[in-house]
Amino acid sequence: MQAEAVVPMRHKHHTLSLIPGSSYFRVNGKQYAWKNHKKLIEQQNNVVLARFEGIEGEDRIGRLIVTDDGKEFGQLAAVTLLVDHQRKEEKHVKVLFLYLDLTG
Repeated sequence: MQAEAVVPMRHKHHTLSLIPGSSYFRVNGKQYAWKNHKKLIEQQNNVVLARFEGIEGEDRIGRLIVTDDGKEFGQLAAVTLLVDHQRKEEKHVKVLFLYLDLTG
């Protein structure tokens, strides 16, 4: 893995709100995905490179475990996990529009 890289990620929210989505990205010609915001897999071989174990009752606090297969992906796993969790939270943000009468 390079010391520096641009890694475009895309996130797909599931159509059913209770089912987690996934984030996808490509590095060096291989496709990777954070499945259910919990497991980083290489999609071609379905190999688990890292997994996130949250503390019970907390979505954002936990630990990232990098598997032997994912040794070279430790930093990439950490950064993409943060992006994945941020995008997961964006789905749950509610926006309230207020009408302000500025005419009078």
